[in-house]
Amino acid sequence: MSDAEKNSVAAMLTPGPPGAHHHVVPTERCGALNVFIEGDLEEAHRDKDSKCVFLTVHDLGCNHESIQKFTDHPGFEEIKKRAILVHVDMPGHEPGATDLPENFTFPTIQHLGEDLVTVLDQLRIKYVIGIGDGAGANVMARFAMMHSQRCLGVILIHPTSNKTKMMDTFKDKIGKWKVNNLTPTVENMTVFRRFGHKLEDADNKEGALEEFKKQMGRALNKKNMAMYANAYSNRKDITPLLSKTLRCDALLLAGSKTANSKTSLLKIDDVGNVLDEAPVKTANSILLFCKGLGWLTSVDLPGVERRSSIDSQGKPRRQRSISMEDYDKPNIRRLSISSGSNN
Repeated sequence: MSDAEKNSVAAMLTPGPPGAHHHVVPTERCGALNVFIEGDLEEAHRDKDSKCVFLTVHDLGCNHESIQKFTDHPGFEEIKKRAILVHVDMPGHEPGATDLPENFTFPTIQHLGEDLVTVLDQLRIKYVIGIGDGAGANVMARFAMMHSQRCLGVILIHPTSNKTKMMDTFKDKIGKWKVNNLTPTVENMTVFRRFGHKLEDADNKEGALEEFKKQMGRALNKKNMAMYANAYSNRKDITPLLSKTLRCDALLLAGSKTANSKTSLLKIDDVGNVLDEAPVKTANSILLFCKGLGWLTSVDLPGVERRSSIDSQGKPRRQRSISMEDYDKPNIRRLSISSGSNN
């Protein structure tokens, strides 16, 4: 699509899911991307430092609703009050999507990452903190590497930077489970990626797999889902580039039981999917990361108090009056915190 064509097509504002506005943003290589926004974007335009803007990309076998489910959890509530959430669905993954056109070439993971900047440009968003889950983490890492001036930091959930062969991993598991009726289709492999830790514990793995397929298929177009999975399977390895090209701060999150992430900066014990199974711990980790970037400084972290509020004798210091909006504006200094419990 040419610049003239892009400029002639404004992002369309239509009703979306409860609590979100739906935009359709045309991009150069990825077609029209469906974007769902939670929060008052116009308020952010009026005062660009008043709200923390998160840009999110979902994993295989789901759409933005999987991340929205997490951000709707009470553990994320205080963050959400002071944030704008911009959820991007991969092509053909919006709720109720029909088959993508026969002549549509599904974009590469690299093109998806690069074209996310068009979403920011169309919506007049200066910079964001990225949240990517699974395959979406790989997309988000590429965006951060290509557009470092627009990305303050990235939160990568269940990331896999190297080009692992998901189908080979699934075949290996089938052999270990000694289940003959599980075939390595793209759909089965996608279910394994999202629910592998639960399949591991299931007595009837075939029955559990079918149930997970039903859950996944309720809101997704299976043909389009397979195209995203194939693009992810065929992605180029970015591992050698990360240490040299990723210039922003990054938080890596994974559950200790996840089937696809072998290493992480922060691993949450006894869960597979941290968004679904440990929303409070995940929200607190995201909050602490954002505080380190100078954002969301007025949001209290459970079990943590600010040293600056207490003097050397343990008495509260006097502090000047400041509005919550001003308090949440980014501070270039890192926040110093001390733990009051082991939560």
